[in-house]
Amino acid sequence: MVKHYLALVHGTLAVPVHVDVPIGAAIGSRVRIKMGPRPVAEGGMLATTDVEPLAYGEFRGLPITLVSARPRTGRQHQIRVHLEHVGHPVLGDKLYGIDESAFLDVYDHGRLMGELEAELGLGRHALHAHVLELTHPGTRERVRFTAPWPAELAAILDLPSSPEPARSPCPPARPSTPSDPRGPRP
Repeated sequence: MVKHYLALVHGTLAVPVHVDVPIGAAIGSRVRIKMGPRPVAEGGMLATTDVEPLAYGEFRGLPITLVSARPRTGRQHQIRVHLEHVGHPVLGDKLYGIDESAFLDVYDHGRLMGELEAELGLGRHALHAHVLELTHPGTRERVRFTAPWPAELAAILDLPSSPEPARSPCPPARPSTPSDPRGPRP
């Protein structure tokens, strides 16, 4: 099965990254559905995502990167968790990359979702399932589904002529230097 997602993320992702970080229920979170890095010994499940930068732009005067994300496993919120983990949360994400109290204000204190969306500048998170390829269960033939880049995301940053990066594997992440994929720091 091939799963290829496109996402707009905060910051400048300077190089491709291979994220191999187990995921489980977020440690210390009050949000029941929130996932986060969690050691396998503490209930985390293996999760791997390859991420490659495709284009750069700005959103609200700050740098953003259009990335290709290819999950190699299928965990709940995997791409969002992994992108936050490497310091590049998805634009518009109401759960990852922002203080979770903003999310809880909507559910616990009656804050309007529209207010949070206005604060984030986007009414949805900027993660898009671009290609899904699988073996049809009935015919056993390979089938491929492609969804166009949504207009509301294209208004922020349009796709380059070819949104699919080379299929070569990304280099392994270097945990001892976590700032590498984040590009230059101000």
